[in-house]
Amino acid sequence: MRCSILAVGDFPEGGATSQRLFLLAKLLNEGVGETALWILQPTTKHQLQDNTSITGVWGGVSFRYLSGSTVRPSTVSGALIDTLKGIVASLRLLIRRETRPDILVVYTPVFLKYIVPMLVASYLRIPLIVESCEIPSESVDRLNLGLIRRWANSGEILMEHLIPKLAVGMLAISGGIRRYYETMGLAKHDVYLLPVLIDYDRYAGSEGSPIAALQGQRFLLNSGSFSEKDGLSFLVAAVAMLRVQHPDIKLVFTGGATQSVREKLTGMAGSEGADWLLFTGFLSRDELIWCYKNAVGLLSCRSNSSYANFGFPTKLAEYLASGSPVIATRVGDVEEYLSDGENALLAEPENVESIASALGKLLADPLRAKHIGRKGADVARQFFDYRNHVVQVAQFIQRKTEGSRNV
Repeated sequence: MRCSILAVGDFPEGGATSQRLFLLAKLLNEGVGETALWILQPTTKHQLQDNTSITGVWGGVSFRYLSGSTVRPSTVSGALIDTLKGIVASLRLLIRRETRPDILVVYTPVFLKYIVPMLVASYLRIPLIVESCEIPSESVDRLNLGLIRRWANSGEILMEHLIPKLAVGMLAISGGIRRYYETMGLAKHDVYLLPVLIDYDRYAGSEGSPIAALQGQRFLLNSGSFSEKDGLSFLVAAVAMLRVQHPDIKLVFTGGATQSVREKLTGMAGSEGADWLLFTGFLSRDELIWCYKNAVGLLSCRSNSSYANFGFPTKLAEYLASGSPVIATRVGDVEEYLSDGENALLAEPENVESIASALGKLLADPLRAKHIGRKGADVARQFFDYRNHVVQVAQFIQRKTEGSRNV
């Protein structure tokens, strides 16, 4: 069978979305059939180093930017034109028999960008599988939306009601998403729980590339974004408490923190914050792996929010695969995979004392921390390595698409 993934994102370089798209495509390539990645439009407004080709093959995955650009325009009108170009190109690929896929996988549908291709695919009787990593309508503060964003959110709600009618099945990243769509009409057997995906061998088998500024330092690491959902203010306060007993410990943030975010977090850390709060900026994958391997603890302390409870952080699976001990908050599906004191140290979300207590346990007993890290790696290998889902996903898709045919 020939399969296509329709997505909005960046490829091959990018964040968690890029990694999931790559591994999802590899999974489908190995289990279902030849799979192509159709990128309706990019999300970044600057040129990423590896994202220079409109079409090509990377890591065995065929990809194409349907909008004709690897960079999203910075103006509203330019972004709208970019979206329309991507939609039109996707329709051409769906309508032409020589490019029409046997299965279309739609990645985390957004109403305005996906509804037309989904309706056309449904008309052509191309089986639709929806891959859902979040619930867009539940990931916003509805009380503080502007008029345009309120209209867009209404579109997301409509899309969430249409998905059970248009799709033959769903790949859901969390139990929360699965339960949400069951209330929308999808039966339990119509949803396959596909958690965050990693290439376990890449994290377990490599030592990475050293960061000179961090060599010889004792540091805790937080990797990823800098939004409210990440609970960083609680984390900084917890580490500040911890430093009373462990004054040599540093807190390292990787990723694209703006100057205002850096100043805000440093201000929260107190008068000495500039000495123990470090920002690396964006790192290569090999540099990130080195940080994972050499940190005394890896932190995923998300706040208690709809976003956290419906989603699941890719970085948490990467952390675990590295074999270093992990501290995480009890949100979403975390406790479906992790047990406090066994394969991770767990804390209550938005609770400075609870997070500080977990960090204190980590630093007080290095031998126990290493044991917890090894057990965490077992969890990553068992549940999150994409190879362990190839057969089951292939069987699920085959079962859900039997009897469907193109016109």
